[in-house]
Amino acid sequence: MKKNNFISLALSAFILLIAIMVIFYPKANKIEKVTIDVICDQTGAIAEYGQWVQKGVAIASEKIKEKDPNFEIHFEDGQSNVNKAINAFERITSTSKTKMVICGCNSSSVMSLSPKANSTKTLLFSTIASSPNMKETSEFVFSNRVLGIKEVEAISNNLEKLGITSIAIVAHNNEAGMPYIEAFSSANKNNHAQILSKTLIDPNSKDFRTELIKLKKLNPKAVLLITPTEQSINFIKQSESLNFTPIWIGISSLKTDDFIKNGGELVNNMIIASESTDETNQQYIDFENRYKKKYHERPTIYAINGFEATIILHSLIQKFGNDVNAVKQALYSEKFETLSGTVSFDSNGIIQNKKVDLYTINNGHFIKI
Repeated sequence: MKKNNFISLALSAFILLIAIMVIFYPKANKIEKVTIDVICDQTGAIAEYGQWVQKGVAIASEKIKEKDPNFEIHFEDGQSNVNKAINAFERITSTSKTKMVICGCNSSSVMSLSPKANSTKTLLFSTIASSPNMKETSEFVFSNRVLGIKEVEAISNNLEKLGITSIAIVAHNNEAGMPYIEAFSSANKNNHAQILSKTLIDPNSKDFRTELIKLKKLNPKAVLLITPTEQSINFIKQSESLNFTPIWIGISSLKTDDFIKNGGELVNNMIIASESTDETNQQYIDFENRYKKKYHERPTIYAINGFEATIILHSLIQKFGNDVNAVKQALYSEKFETLSGTVSFDSNGIIQNKKVDLYTINNGHFIKI
């Protein structure tokens, strides 16, 4: 009888323990369905960059789902517009349990979202924004895009080697443009190229003849374009029609197949400073093969950044669940193996250990200088 009572009590205790675990075990760190929200500029003036991020995220999602079928991605369109990006962010933060957002939006949008990320304790992972002012964002904002400072420094440090003694700079009149110009001016202080002009243009402008006539009179040896693909091509084409043919220099935003395809012979020999990836890395080779098979084009750095951001966040969610603070601290303290090699994030949330290289366009190919 005592034995039966003991077994009965033990069984009851076991059942009670299971019930307590089911009811009270903290589920915050266990997410059956993992959803990462993504805001991309899928439409508007710089849609091409957001679309590349979206493609990279999609490739990462497919790869993750091979082992984690419960993984999901939810996309919102930032529309290349600050207010639209804010609206998308607010929709996400009002419903999302994960509170982690990948942001494939322009610098102005990310800078505007920074205080909102802070107030809602939402982690914002930027993949496009490169304004030097990104260093001043909230502790909840991270970026795996190399800051423009690094690109303009690479250009400035090589001007003498390239035989460039004078230069003009053209950039957007917005959150990113002026800081780029300031960064280049600062980097160029100890170099020998004279800055003849600093021109700010409307991000939506298509006619640059007024600016080009002024530049032609100044006759700089080179012109640095801190502008997206379509505007840069229009600028170069209109310059050609005015018989103004300086050495053209660009940044990562122009290291794309579309730029070569649409620019044709006019962009041959152009110099591009861009963050680079180790294309012999087996992870990169696997990614590129998947990407080419799906999209029939070579991946841009924006697609790469979208892929890497998704892989990094998913790995941390697997480890910490939807504990945003734990994920945030891990991003600040850990190192990550990516397509770009081993990377980490500094105290401002900006990626470290990514290289910037100079390329020239030669017969439809980007050749590292």
